[in-house]
Order: sequence, then C-alpha cells, then structure tokens
Amino acid sequence: MKRKTLIVMILVGLSIPANISYAVENEVLFEDTIASEVLDEIQEDQLKDIESSVEIDTELGLEEASEEVKESDEPTVSESVDEEEVQEDSIDGANIQNREVDVVASGKNTGGMNWVLYADGVLEIGGGSWALRNTNWDNYRAQISTVRIIDTINPDSTGGFALLFNNLSNLINIEGLEKLNTKDCISFSSMFYGCSSLYFIDLSSFNTEKALYMNKMFTGCSSLEKINVESFDTKNVTNMSDMFSGCYKLRELDLSNFNVEKVTDMSGMFGYCLNLEDINLSSFNTKNVTDMYFMFAHCRTLEKLDLSNFDTSNVIDMSNMFFYTWSITELDVSSFDVRKVLKFDAFMEQAKSIKELDLSNFITESCTTAIGTFKDMDSLEVLHIPQWSTVKTTNTKNFFNNSPLKKISIGENFKMTSYMSLRNLSSDEVWVDVDKEELSTESLIDYHNDDSKSNTYHVEKQYTLTFDTNGDTEISKQKSIAGKTWSIPEAPEKNGFIFDYWSIDQEGNTPYDFTKPVTSSLTLYGQYSPAYIVSIPASINLNETNQLQVYAENYQEGKSLIISTDEKIALVNTGDPTYIIEKEITKEKKYADATRVLEMNGVEKSKNTLFIQSLEDEEHAGTYEGTLNFTVEFY
Repeated sequence: MKRKTLIVMILVGLSIPANISYAVENEVLFEDTIASEVLDEIQEDQLKDIESSVEIDTELGLEEASEEVKESDEPTVSESVDEEEVQEDSIDGANIQNREVDVVASGKNTGGMNWVLYADGVLEIGGGSWALRNTNWDNYRAQISTVRIIDTINPDSTGGFALLFNNLSNLINIEGLEKLNTKDCISFSSMFYGCSSLYFIDLSSFNTEKALYMNKMFTGCSSLEKINVESFDTKNVTNMSDMFSGCYKLRELDLSNFNVEKVTDMSGMFGYCLNLEDINLSSFNTKNVTDMYFMFAHCRTLEKLDLSNFDTSNVIDMSNMFFYTWSITELDVSSFDVRKVLKFDAFMEQAKSIKELDLSNFITESCTTAIGTFKDMDSLEVLHIPQWSTVKTTNTKNFFNNSPLKKISIGENFKMTSYMSLRNLSSDEVWVDVDKEELSTESLIDYHNDDSKSNTYHVEKQYTLTFDTNGDTEISKQKSIAGKTWSIPEAPEKNGFIFDYWSIDQEGNTPYDFTKPVTSSLTLYGQYSPAYIVSIPASINLNETNQLQVYAENYQEGKSLIISTDEKIALVNTGDPTYIIEKEITKEKKYADATRVLEMNGVEKSKNTLFIQSLEDEEHAGTYEGTLNFTVEFY
C-alpha cells in the first residue's frame, strides 16, 4: 500500500500548526463487514484463563488490580489491524469543533465515524457507524479522559458496538450516550472493557431489545460503584459471560428486571466483584444456561446469595462457581439440577464462612472432574451430599482438603479415596456412623467403600478407659464414645488373691457400674480378696495342752493350697540356753509327705491337729520355748 508520506513532510516543512501536524488517516478503507468468526472469537474470550489457584491480593490497590485484569484478558481484535493498511491523512476540518484547545489527533473510521482527540483529554466522536476495527486512536488511549459523542453513531456492519470504549483506562466521563443508535445493536461485547477509571455510566438511553451479546460489557470497570441497568431489555441476549467481571467497587446490583431465558453462557458474570454486598437475581430463568464457570468467583464481600429460582438443568460446567466467596454464610441452591454437570472443580473452594451445606438435591451422575470441590472451606462442619456420584469421575483430588468437617452424608455411589483429603482426626476423635461404628479417617474409607450403602458419619470425642490392676497382669486400654458402655475386661490375676471388682477409687469405696453410659475418660482400680485363709494359733502352752490345730480354706477353683511344717520342734531351756531338747510332732491326718499338715485342691475347707510329744519327768526342769515354722504354698 502506498503512503502519503510526502504530504506529511511538506506540512512539517511549512510549519503547519501542531494541532494538525500529527493527524493520520487510512488511505484505503477497510471492508465494512467483519467476518462473524472474528466476532465470535471476541464473544468466546472468557476469563477461564484465570486459574483457580490464582487470587488477587486483598491488599492490592484497585488501580493495580484493574491493570491485572486488563493485561490478562484484553480483547485483541483492534490490535490485529495490519499496520500497512493504515493511511495517514490530514484532518478533515469538519471533524474539529470550535474549541480553543490543541488537537492531538483526528480521523475517520471505516464506518465513516469522525473522531478528534484534544490535548485536554477530550475525545469527540460522531457520525457514521462504529467499526470494530477502529482508527488508531488506540495509540492515544492513555490520553483520553472524556468521550463526547456529538452526533448519532450507528452500530457497525455486524450490528454491534463491541469494543467501543475498550481499554480507555483513564476515561472518567462519557457524554452523549443517547446519541448511540442502540435500537438495532445486537452486540455490546466488551463495550466498556477495561474502563478502570470510569465511576459512572448513564445507560438510561440504551435500547437493548435486539441485543444478543453482552459478554465482557463492563469487565475491568474497577471504579464503578453503581451500574443502572434497570432499563435493559435482555430477552434476546444469549451471552453474558464476564459481563460485570472485575467491577471491584460495585456494592449492589439489581438485575430483577433481567430476562435471561435465552442466555447460555454466564461464566465469570460476576467474577472479581470484590465488594459486591447485595445482588438481586430473583427474575433469573436460567433454563438454557450451559456454563456457570467462575460465575460468582471472588465475590468476597457477598454474605447471602439466594439462587433458589435457578434452573440449572442444562448446565455442564460449575467449576469455580463460588470460588473465593469468603463472606457467604447463607447459600440457597435447593433448586439446582446438576445431572448434566461435568465439572465441579473448585466449586466451593475458599468459601470460608459457610458452616453447613445441604446439597441433598445434587445428583452428579455426569460429573467427570471434582478437584478441590470443597477445598479450604474454613468453617464447613456439616456437608450433606447423599446423592453425589463419583461413578464417572476421574479425578477427585483434594475434594475435602483443609475443610474441618464434623459431619458428612454420602451415598452408595460415592467412592472414597485417600487423595480426597478428608480431614485427619486428633488422637481423641473418631468418626461414628449410624450404627455407632467407630472409625479413623483411614478406616472410614475402606469401611464406606466395602459397605456400599448410604451413610452419615460424624466426629465424636473418644474417651479412654485405663485399668490399674495392682497385680501380676496388665489390661489394655479401651476407647469409646459417649453413650456407649465400657466392656468388662477379663479379671486380672494377683498371686494369693481373688479379683473382686473394679473401683473408681484406689481404696475400693466406689465400685464401677459397667452398665452406665460413658461420659468421660476414666481409670479403674482392681480390688481383691485373699484366695485362701490359714488359721494357726500364735502360741500354745505345753503345760496345758500338747495339741495344735491348723485350719484352712481354699476359695479358688483350680488352685492348690499346701501347708507344711517340720516333723520335730527344738525346745530351748530359757534358764540354760545350752540345754535343748527335741520333741516329735505327730498329726491326726497323715499324708504321704510327712511334713504335710494340709493339702487342698480347689475350693475346700479342712483342718488337722498336731500333737507335740510331752516332756518326761526326768528331764531337766525349767521353762522351755520353741518355734514351729509352717510353710504355705498356693498355686
């Protein structure tokens, strides 16, 4: 293409005033029509390139954050104009208004729309039609602070105003929007995309009855505090993806007048509305919507969300739908039909304030991926998903990760895996099912999968019962939950004693009743009684009797009690200890072993009389003393 470079050089040489010396215009007009594929490309450009793991720093300034959105998701159609197709030309005097301000640049787009940019940041446009491939005012975006529409502008040849104010990041005011002929406009896609300094837009003049596309319409309008769309007629709109995405300062949004019956794509519609506190979606009939990806992601201030009127019967993607909704405490999704949904990745990730979530109506028979579905829900204690199916799901990694669940309801088609990251329990906690089965997190996985039935598991404190046997054997500790009863262990053994009972106190004053329900951890102490008794007189006086009776009782079955003594006793003269005499001992009841006094096997009572040989008259007179030793064996 030939350029009029010679004209420019002459203008400079003749010192033409600066207000026109920078003007350029295309020599060859672009075709008026844009291939529908190009427009479709714009419409399909989603926020889906924002990974679920990426978040905007809460300390990030709004200007910095808005730049992030613009850089990551900027429409590129206007940048695709071949530089060789741009013609430079002098300014048409008809473009310039009677303003005592220098002109920076001016031109006419391919639809015949004139534009003039003044040094004070005012861009005046008007006449003709908008063209998707505009003139190179893109080169002056940063200088534009006000747009003034001075004459009627019609939609482009495809019927739209797509990208009209695209990425005018310093634009703070638009005048004359009523001069846009919107009644025949079918596309408002990215119309105000990236207008991060615009704090107000008067849309009262917009006629949107023929509109089909509103995707990205206000994306990145990070300074807008209110958007009045009450006059919008949306009955024909099919795409609202990312419509309000990145409207950081927006606090309330009333869409109760919106008719969304034909909308199929709502992905990212309210994404990154960081300060949105109230939203009215009561009129939404979402029966034709197929994509709700990222729909409310990063609505970090929103506390309540009533979606009870939503018809989700055709939705196939709900991944990241409530991602980073930090403040939501009440969420009504009772009307959701999710039987066609394929993706639930990061569905509720970082919804930090929800304590209880009832998704009993969720039948996920088509779900293929559910990565991090309920991840990092810092307050979630109760989750009901009894009809959630993982039959077709190939990846459920981190499904529950870092969520402090205390109760979950899951069905027979929900297969547990260790990489779902169900919470670990403390040493004194246990999962309990409807049959009072006590389970660790690890054992719950196998238990549920093997059981193959719907079940509810809740976390309970587990108490410990410790036994102090005070004997020869040890008894293992028991663990149980409140309401159950402790098991009576086998009786401990202590040599020479019979176990009687367990007591709460060491002294045995408070026997424990094993029929009482568990209420706390406890230590029980073993209490015993002797296994036998042996009665032997402490002393006898041979002057009075030479008989000594031994009495014994054996109380324990299977145990032997044997009492023995010597066959003679040595008597020592107390006056002369050197004089010792021995006397024989005979027994009334005799045993093969002559030393035996009594021999008892099992439970038995018995006695025997021992006779000590009398002193002879001729023996040395005096007082004699002796000790008779007995041995007792019990085994």
